[in-house]
Amino acid sequence: MKISVFSRREIENMLPQIESIAKTCNFISINNVMHFAEPPIFTESPIPEKYHNQTLILHFDDASSLDKNSDSRFLFDKTKALQIRDFTRLTLTQKRDLIIHCHAGVSRSGAIGIVLNDYANRVLQNNPEDFKQFYNSFFYPRLVPNMNVALTLMRALEMA
Repeated sequence: MKISVFSRREIENMLPQIESIAKTCNFISINNVMHFAEPPIFTESPIPEKYHNQTLILHFDDASSLDKNSDSRFLFDKTKALQIRDFTRLTLTQKRDLIIHCHAGVSRSGAIGIVLNDYANRVLQNNPEDFKQFYNSFFYPRLVPNMNVALTLMRALEMA
């Protein structure tokens, strides 16, 4: 499975081609929680509603429980990790590729992309070409994975 990581802006720039992209890809859309309001406001996914049936939409902060100002209600947790696991398995059975985005396309989506590349292309199936493609992509050098997200996902996938 080819896995790609993008920022929200990159996804928005891809919208004119989304119909073509959606023919071969599923999406994980990671969106922000706006804490200035009570209750907090969730930003909407940039993926058009027409494609929500092939999109896993999540909302969580780019933080960990070690951050003093983090709100535990909006941290990445095992429930979200299991949703990602199930969605990844579905995507594999559909023989589709996976596009993951968050706001910056660096930390949250980077962590998920790195872990899922190993999980999908080495654990669930032996796909060395797609595994290497992820690390040779234009986006890989910019990734700085959120370790809370990576470790939580790895534990849920029983990889840690």
